[in-house]
Amino acid sequence: MRTRQFASLIVMALYLAGCTTWRVQPVAPQQLVETERPSKVRVETTQNQKLVFDQPFVRDDSLMGYVEGEATRISLAEIVQVEKKQFNPLTIVWVMALTATMVVACSAGDGCSGMQ
Repeated sequence: MRTRQFASLIVMALYLAGCTTWRVQPVAPQQLVETERPSKVRVETTQNQKLVFDQPFVRDDSLMGYVEGEATRISLAEIVQVEKKQFNPLTIVWVMALTATMVVACSAGDGCSGMQ
């Protein structure tokens, strides 16, 4: 029984990790990075390119960080919009309800008898 519960918790944790979405921020990239210090930001450039910056920071007039492991710098003037990942509460509720239903179904009968 404990193996089933542990497996259910792992599945739920994995689903919850995926319950985030990129949300456009109504502030300038410099303000977002300096005040909130997110671990990642996604920017759209004037050339319609989308870049995800890991460990972003602002120096002078540029956004700097790592894009796909490469140190990258882009002028703040080239950024059209900035996004950060945020939890989506509706998805979290849906995933928790689905996981709870699966746990109850497995605990109540032989529906998960192969999972031992």
